[in-house]
Amino acid sequence: NLLLVGLPAERSLLPAARDRFRIDPGAFELNGRRYDRGKDTFFGVFKDHTAGKRLVALYLPAPSAGWAVSTKITHYGQYSYLVFEESSNRIKGTWPPDRSPLTVRWPATSTP
Repeated sequence: NLLLVGLPAERSLLPAARDRFRIDPGAFELNGRRYDRGKDTFFGVFKDHTAGKRLVALYLPAPSAGWAVSTKITHYGQYSYLVFEESSNRIKGTWPPDRSPLTVRWPATSTP
């Protein structure tokens, strides 16, 4: 497993979650909503599809929040992602589940 604090110089370490999460130097976008990295903090855990069952956690602390937010993250253990404005939690959520190998989808059949 891997914990990234801030944007890594090696961008290939970032989780591939383009449909849910995007990031650039001044902002991040979560589920279609844009947040300012100057005042908003993001913490999220992603499945790393390139390395088997490894997880990648990404922590992007806002400069204005300091480390106050980091002490709160463990209280939200059931969530996949968190967004804090200053040091107050504003968004918490869970990624949709991946397709399960236990789910079988039968092909549609036509009846004569």
